[in-house]
Amino acid sequence: MSHDATLPLTRALNCPECGYDQRGLPVGSRCPECGTSHLAGWAMAEVNQWADRTILNLWSICVMQSIGGACLLIGVIATTLGQSAAIPIVLTSAAYVITATLWYLFTLAFVVYRQRRPSFTNVTDSRRSSLRAWLAVDGLLCIAPVVAAYALSAW
Repeated sequence: MSHDATLPLTRALNCPECGYDQRGLPVGSRCPECGTSHLAGWAMAEVNQWADRTILNLWSICVMQSIGGACLLIGVIATTLGQSAAIPIVLTSAAYVITATLWYLFTLAFVVYRQRRPSFTNVTDSRRSSLRAWLAVDGLLCIAPVVAAYALSAW
């Protein structure tokens, strides 16, 4: 879909730097709030909106992995203490953690693919650092159940 640079924006499109709503401004114009020139226009806004959605996905994965990991730990401890009723908790929690891990791996692959595209240079520095931080946290949470299971089996 092509956009004429003289037409005003008709949908909500925030400035990637300061968040100012640029509706009504010509595409590619300077932000009246911070003065940043957004020559990439729609491409810049699209890739930054993608980064925001990805950060939200990574945050959701972190929550899912934390809840699943905590339940898995409780279930494994209860099973180790002889509570056979905890086995369904262990299986459900393991499925929860595996689902979150697969979601993380899919998101990671998509981020790596997207970073190789030229439009990724339009992602703001704050979003880049958030992406890196959430990818690292979620990666550690993917590894934690494996390390915990190995430690418990050696115990």
